[in-house]
Amino acid sequence: GRVWKSLLSGGRVTADTARFVRFAFPGCSDILGQLRDGRFLAIEVKSPIGRVSEDQRAFLSNVSTNNGCAFVARSVEDVLEHIPLVERSNERSN
Repeated sequence: GRVWKSLLSGGRVTADTARFVRFAFPGCSDILGQLRDGRFLAIEVKSPIGRVSEDQRAFLSNVSTNNGCAFVARSVEDVLEHIPLVERSNERSN
């Protein structure tokens, strides 16, 4: 495999109390992982018309600024386009 991943949900409503329980902090990407070269991976998943919040934009920027791989994916094709590019750029730098 190219990466390990962790899928985080922003939260959920519990059936017995109808309480919202937060599992991640505001802006945290939906999919987090680590590339084979050790770099952090953050993927924000959006529908074709979904909007990226300021918190999400800031998180992606922070990951990128710190040599991680961060992007918005609106389809599986978006992920497939980004991951090979990341892998190829790493191979060139080694």
